[in-house]
Amino acid sequence: MPLEAPLSSPSLSTSCVHLGIVLADVFGLRSDYINPIDLCNRLNTYIIPEAAVHGFLTLLFLVNGYWVALILNLPLLAWNAKNMIVALIKDEKA
Repeated sequence: MPLEAPLSSPSLSTSCVHLGIVLADVFGLRSDYINPIDLCNRLNTYIIPEAAVHGFLTLLFLVNGYWVALILNLPLLAWNAKNMIVALIKDEKA
């Protein structure tokens, strides 16, 4: 039985990079370098790649038998999938 990894290194590094980008944009918003609509448009481009990486890592947890990590990641994967479906439905209606 494989040993359980407490945190996935690629997942943690991806989250740190994403957090850095978001913080840089929010500080630009606070100092009036960027308006809120541009901030939202800029941050929305990171949603799909983030969800795709998370889905891939969850698939790797399933394939490699990291059951605890898989169970911990399934609620976030379901939430990301729900958000993607809702966004696609809103885009089709607009």
